[in-house]
Amino acid sequence: MVSVTFVLPGVARRANGGYRMAYHHANYLASHGHSVRILHMRASWLKPAPLGKKAMINTRYLLSRRRGPSWFPLSDQVIVRNHAEMRADLVPPSDAVVATSVATAGLVNQVTRHGKNGVYLIQGLEDFSLPREQVLETWHLPMERVVVSAWLQNLARQHGLASTLIENGVDTSVFTTGDPTTARNPSVLAMVSEHQYKRTDLVIELMRRLADEHPHVTLTTFGTCQRPDGLPPSTNHWKDPSLSELVRLYQEAQVYVCTSDFEGFGLPALEAMACDVLSSQLRTGASRPLPGQRPPT
Repeated sequence: MVSVTFVLPGVARRANGGYRMAYHHANYLASHGHSVRILHMRASWLKPAPLGKKAMINTRYLLSRRRGPSWFPLSDQVIVRNHAEMRADLVPPSDAVVATSVATAGLVNQVTRHGKNGVYLIQGLEDFSLPREQVLETWHLPMERVVVSAWLQNLARQHGLASTLIENGVDTSVFTTGDPTTARNPSVLAMVSEHQYKRTDLVIELMRRLADEHPHVTLTTFGTCQRPDGLPPSTNHWKDPSLSELVRLYQEAQVYVCTSDFEGFGLPALEAMACDVLSSQLRTGASRPLPGQRPPT
């Protein structure tokens, strides 16, 4: 048995793909008899808060310091600790400490004595958080690198870095096929987001055209954001659907449309395919990369 600690950049109160995969790994290790701990440590240097709000954040973390995510079935065998600050002395000695993002890589490198017993789970090129040069600097930290897609492994190789590829997957006992696609009503499903690279503007454009030209088609969007302005009134929007609700949305759709310019992996498209949904990427130009790819670096 080994002890493993995952360090995540704060508590995610809503569903998040990167957190979800870290939780899946934690559950798997715990089910095989290993000692697993999840540390949610707020990256205040990345998300500074005014003094008044900081006090409220500190109080919230204190009140929920042992509480796991409400939106994911984390195993009772996994120990959860929530901290409003990111400090090395709050990380217990472990056989392996896993950084899950650019926000936690520096801390894990520090507590593992510059990489010893440190693992960097690279789930995307997080240049939406920091400039690309700074992100790649964290990749060069002396830790074992685990990447979730081939394009990330190729990018690491371009920078002279070795990595281990462990592609993401979905639990097919949860994301089941449901009724045959041909038996479903004509319907289109898409995810929307406040992140610009997810291209919610393209979803809005698509849904408006479908509403005008094919009014018999059921249109549905989901995401952690509020209903985007501009969606036609006939579009159903689900904010923060539960896992069971998300599976049902996939099982009722005939087509899932991904509009992202890029993804670290593109988990929703894989979930949709597991539910027997035809997945498609909306492309507006030949230079637009496919999900799970990035423009040339």
